[in-house]
This record gives sequence, C-alpha cells and structure tokens, in this order.
Amino acid sequence: MVHWVSGREPVVLLLLLILACGTWGFIKIADEVLEGDTQAFDVWIVRALRKSDDPATPIGPAWLQEMGRDATALGGAGALTLFILVVVGYLWLDRKFRMLVFLLAATGSGVVMALALKHAVGRPRPEVVPHLSHVVTSSFRADTPCSRL
Repeated sequence: MVHWVSGREPVVLLLLLILACGTWGFIKIADEVLEGDTQAFDVWIVRALRKSDDPATPIGPAWLQEMGRDATALGGAGALTLFILVVVGYLWLDRKFRMLVFLLAATGSGVVMALALKHAVGRPRPEVVPHLSHVVTSSFRADTPCSRL
C-alpha cells in the first residue's frame, strides 16, 4: 500500500479532500433537515410541480409523468435486484470471483447504510400532495417528479 501511494500523494490528498467535503456536506444537509429548515422548500417544490387547482395532478404532459415514474422504477428494489443478479451471473460465468464479491459487498453495504441513515433521520415523506406511487421507506430529501411523488 505504501509503495502504491509513493508518487501519487496529490491524487490521494485530493481524494481525501473530496471525501471530507462530501461528508461535511452530508452532515450539514442532514442537520438542516433535522432542524426542519428545509420544510418550506420541500412544500414549495412539491406544490410547484402540481396543478394549483388540483394538487393530485402533476404538471406537464402525461408522457413526462410516465417517464418520471419509469426513471424512478429503475432505482426500485426489483429493478436493482435484477440488474445486480445479471451482473453477478456474468461475473460468475467469467470467473471474476473477486469482482463478484466486491459487487455484492458494495451493494449490501450501500443498502445497509441507506436504510440505517433513513432510520436515523426518520423523516417522513412530505404529505403536501397525494403520492403517485406506493413508498414504504422514509425520506431524507425533498420529493421531485422523478422520485415517487
């Protein structure tokens, strides 16, 4: 490890700086959310994306709403599980077992971290307007047209 770092110190320092800034940014946003300082923005953006006379109806053409739901579905448990199983199958057949283990470890740790953070923050999804799809997890961010309104 030390041999690999030799001559790459600027790259390592830049990566550590990016990691530190990302962590600080996440903590800052989480603090604002927990204090409720983002609530007004959340309500404004959700209402801005709905018809003012009928909050159950999103603005824009039907095809745009359909595209938003389709894009959201790609991040759902079913689609992600299917994609991961396909890649695991390929890696298994190609005998790339280390990459297979890495993929499963990265995926598993990502799921655990996301669920743990959602549980720790425990912020419910905004109930300003009716949701267009069923969601069972809590929210850490403002809903957008492409994220389960």
